Amino acid sequence: MQNNKNDHFFCLANRSDSLATCATGLTYFLFLLLWAAPVHAQIQVWGDYPPVPRDAEERKAGADYVADPLRLLENTSDPVIRSWLSRQNAITENILGLIAKPEPISSPVAMREEDTPLEPDAVWLDSKVLQVYTLTGSDGNTRILQRDKTLGTEKVWYVTGQGERIGQFFVSADKNKLAFLLTDSKNTLISKLRFIQTDGGGLMQDVLNDVDGMLPAVTWRSDGQGVIYARWNQAGGKVKTEVRQHLLGQAVTRDQNIFPGKNKLRIVPGSSYRLQFSPDAAVVLLELQQPGLAERSYFYVRNSDMNGLSTRWKQLATFGDRVRQVMLTADGWYALSVKKNPQGSILRIDPKAPQLSRAKLAVETGKSQVVELAVAANGLYWHARSGGVDKLMQSALNGKNIKEVMLPFQGKLSRLQAVISKSGASFVLESASVAPSAYRVSAQGEILPFSAQKTFIPLPFTERRLSVTAADGRLLWATLISRNPSPSDDKLPHGPTLLQLEYGSADSSDLAYEASRLEWVRRYGTLLVFRWFPAVATRAAPAVRDDPAADVIRLIELLQKEHLVQPGTLLAQELVSGRNAILLAALRRPDLFAAMHVRNCLSQAKSVAVVQKAENHGTLRNTQKPADNAAGLANSPYEQLRSGVAYPAMLFSATGEVGQAPVWMSAKMAAALQLLNADKSHPVLLRTAPESAGVTDPTTDMLSGWAFLLWRAGERNFSLQAGKPGGKQPQ
Repeated sequence: MQNNKNDHFFCLANRSDSLATCATGLTYFLFLLLWAAPVHAQIQVWGDYPPVPRDAEERKAGADYVADPLRLLENTSDPVIRSWLSRQNAITENILGLIAKPEPISSPVAMREEDTPLEPDAVWLDSKVLQVYTLTGSDGNTRILQRDKTLGTEKVWYVTGQGERIGQFFVSADKNKLAFLLTDSKNTLISKLRFIQTDGGGLMQDVLNDVDGMLPAVTWRSDGQGVIYARWNQAGGKVKTEVRQHLLGQAVTRDQNIFPGKNKLRIVPGSSYRLQFSPDAAVVLLELQQPGLAERSYFYVRNSDMNGLSTRWKQLATFGDRVRQVMLTADGWYALSVKKNPQGSILRIDPKAPQLSRAKLAVETGKSQVVELAVAANGLYWHARSGGVDKLMQSALNGKNIKEVMLPFQGKLSRLQAVISKSGASFVLESASVAPSAYRVSAQGEILPFSAQKTFIPLPFTERRLSVTAADGRLLWATLISRNPSPSDDKLPHGPTLLQLEYGSADSSDLAYEASRLEWVRRYGTLLVFRWFPAVATRAAPAVRDDPAADVIRLIELLQKEHLVQPGTLLAQELVSGRNAILLAALRRPDLFAAMHVRNCLSQAKSVAVVQKAENHGTLRNTQKPADNAAGLANSPYEQLRSGVAYPAMLFSATGEVGQAPVWMSAKMAAALQLLNADKSHPVLLRTAPESAGVTDPTTDMLSGWAFLLWRAGERNFSLQAGKPGGKQPQ
């Protein structure tokens, strides 16, 4: 049968003329297969797929849709379907049992951890008469020391215990007290807050538990008699953050919530807070971030107006103002906003009359995207991204003398920070060939590694950037990561290439160097990560309809043109439910792929679930009413299947967990491919929970997917092992 666009497996027929097309299409072809004889789609040498259960119900003629021939598989509670799933799992586990298992990924690659403090040995308070600093000894413990500059003596105020790490310090306005965070290595989300009185009192008795350890959510009252902090409250099995005030010497049980105070606000569960204060400690700024939003809402209050639950906060910016950062200085407040300019603008707000509507442009940032902002005593620093390349820019506080700070190497820049009272800034830089490395930039623009890190740590990988032009002209970026070539290698890349997608927005963070990704490169071959984001509509240019599958195909064709991938050899994984771009690309252009692993496949994404009573069975069943638009058809993999096509080998795994696509979607997709695939030497396997152990664990399932993909790629160490215990020997 020819591969024409009308041969859809699940024909949509919302009009009578469509019914005529459907009558000659694949729906009736499939019914012929199902009803003419018991169906045993052959798997080359290792046996038969289980016959697809038959639905004896008559198809509903005259309805506004054509019945789905495999709809019986949607009733996964039916004993017949459960038996069919068990037999599918038995075949899959038998084959996977004959393939060598990849080594487990026991922990993330240690050298790539980013949660290490940027400067573990640092001076936190330096005055004319004393200095407070941290020092890590040969025993691995960190000490907080105070040096008397007049007498030349030192005191040790605190020594970390096993598993403890000292985090950030917070200095009171009068510099007579310090607060510092203590984090347990087993739980970095929550910290303790301890206090030191530097004028002879030493370590104080006050201990605040459950303090937010991820954000700098602590600030001193202007009188130095207490702190305002963000606390995690885990009462009733739910976790939420609260903004509280603690007075030194007072029992923690008497601490009061001060936000939202008298403000009538609805706080979304999971929201987090970040606190900062102006250099004169007269103003406290509260940043409210909701889960899933890049924009924040900002409130401020004069320190003198703090009054427990009666505190009245003033709003500086709502989520609709699209503000991402606000930094307080004595001369002005600086904000990063993407409301008027989607690429990001740096604005200056007058602290005497803090109104966002009166903010003025602080510096010209050009056409580059502004990702992060930091404000130091000597000027502004911002993380700019242009053409997929990260840059560090600098200017004076008045926006003049703009210049680029030359980075040690090209890579991903993150965690840009600065202290308003000091010159210079700090940042983290990493790439596929260099582990995350912390640097500081001096006021003169000199780049220096932190004291605990004399140089960056090289990794045995090579990274290459590729760009693809989408239908609307925007550039999409892909990263090709390979092992460094050995002297015997004549060219890169080598080993099988695995394609993964990162879905985000145009202004979301760059490529994530995850441990599993680097382990694939280290052990087996080359990794291709395609970062895809949807088109952004503006008044001047309305967004075109996104087609990520077409963008994936463009990328693969580019790789083939540059001889980086051979036709029909590409491997792929889609491990996030509802992300179908690679699967749709494989259905449109199966000649580009060798094999694919899909987890929790949302095979009918644009369909509307309908609960219907089955007349012959007396049970509730989920059926599908197809979408009535072209977009729904184009985005539903199940509805794109055609007869007479040699599809690549596929492994579908389904967990049935809440929030994931239901098991029956993977089951129907696998069953249809088993019936329709023109090349029966390309296996289509299905494993589901609870029939197959390990499916529910994402890492274990990913490794099983690797084994399947490496087998189909012809890797010698992953060929079928005849007679292996637990497996059926091929005949």
